[in-house]
Amino acid sequence: MFKSILGRLFWTYAIILMLVFTSVAVTVGIFVNHFAISTHMNNVISVSQNLEYWTGSLQIEDTDYRARAAYKQLLRSWGSFLNSDIIVTNSNGEVLESTTSSATVPDELVHIVTNGNIVKKYSTLNGSYKNKMMVIGVPIKYQGGIVGASFYVTGIFDIRKTTLELFMMVIITSLFSVLAAFVLLGVFLLIYGHNFKIEYDRTGIAVYNFFGKPKQYELQDVQKIELKSDGYTVLTAKGKIRVEKDFFLGSDAFLAYLRDYMKEKKA
Repeated sequence: MFKSILGRLFWTYAIILMLVFTSVAVTVGIFVNHFAISTHMNNVISVSQNLEYWTGSLQIEDTDYRARAAYKQLLRSWGSFLNSDIIVTNSNGEVLESTTSSATVPDELVHIVTNGNIVKKYSTLNGSYKNKMMVIGVPIKYQGGIVGASFYVTGIFDIRKTTLELFMMVIITSLFSVLAAFVLLGVFLLIYGHNFKIEYDRTGIAVYNFFGKPKQYELQDVQKIELKSDGYTVLTAKGKIRVEKDFFLGSDAFLAYLRDYMKEKKA
């Protein structure tokens, strides 16, 4: 008996494909995540410029009802566009307006932003949120000075959620890669021949393949052996047996066995 190395090739291909698809999934996941965060940052900067203008021109600390109502509506529109909560504070960290009723901003975060820095940080904002959220802080400038800060809070890029989504994407892609390995090997076997095990002794020859029951041949039915560049074909009364040397580790021993038998048969 001897076996084809196709069985080994199958698992080799499956492992290689799984590693390749997994690497691609991780790379694409990281790229998409970074691209999404970068796009979100650009959108926040754009909105913050508009917010900066309206904050100064409407003088939101005044008690004018119409100005404050218009400002609140603008905040809601921008928050909906960014899929974020927006919190506006003065330079002392007091919340002036917000699209959420319960959020506060840590003093150290306000201090960093009101010193002229744009900051991106993951925080629960003094426990205002159950999970850490991505918080982007942008200073508000008016008439040459910094008068406050705007903070944009979103859970889209929550660290744990992003990690879980990436992990699930890797797992699903890996499963699909194994399935792809089966399909590719099946096509390969159909094109190049699919015998993977041959058993032989004085009672006959049994040829096994991936797609059906083993075929039985009797030694006395062997008529001729045709040598090929990559192996040989055994012609029998019941059909052909194709043996590729590169696929069958025991092909030489089987060929020698058949030749000895045919010599004995002639004698």
